[in-house]
Amino acid sequence: LPAVPQFGGQIALLGSNLPAQATLIPGQSLGVDLIWQAVERPKLDYTGFVQLLDPQGRLVAQHDQPLMQGFIPATLWQPGFRIADHYQLTVPVELQPGVYRLIIGLYDGATVERLPVTVAGQAAGDAFQLSQLSGAQE
Repeated sequence: LPAVPQFGGQIALLGSNLPAQATLIPGQSLGVDLIWQAVERPKLDYTGFVQLLDPQGRLVAQHDQPLMQGFIPATLWQPGFRIADHYQLTVPVELQPGVYRLIIGLYDGATVERLPVTVAGQAAGDAFQLSQLSGAQE
């Protein structure tokens, strides 16, 4: 990634398997691999999300899961600890042509409150745009 986003100052996203731009194929799966690193010991066992948004910003597909599927709770991570996390989205068959955004983030599963994102020390909302994807016809 050109700049490393941090989530709540606790967890950083180091990388992904997706290029900055790619093409979506209607009806196919989109696998998203993320590399997270603890900046400090996380305060909670957060849930990660990956969302595909259409050109109007509406949700098209989504996958949420506890980080590492809860295998090693985030509250046990020490600073510098890295994990690989896999998310799977199904691209809707009725996907229209256009430019889609893939965003990611972390939230507290109990309150559904998202962690704030900072990039290069600047506030960047509560989600990070990982990739821009083009909707293509079959």
